[in-house]
Amino acid sequence: VHRNLLSGRRTVMVMGGVRALRRDPAEGASIAARLESGVVGDVLSCTGSWCRIAAGGHKGYIPRAQLWGVYPQEKIE
Repeated sequence: VHRNLLSGRRTVMVMGGVRALRRDPAEGASIAARLESGVVGDVLSCTGSWCRIAAGGHKGYIPRAQLWGVYPQEKIE
């Protein structure tokens, strides 16, 4: 694939059923949206065990373990 055909945008896919997209990176944080398995989102950042993504017009945090497309220790800023 030629480099000009690729974008620099990083994406991930939600795995394992309906997942909560949270307003803050904590299990008890309020829910911004619920995302079904297979939803593709843009990665905004990933640090620790949480990633901030944008999907379906919503932005929020989701545990890294619930995403396909980021490595376990990868840091994205």
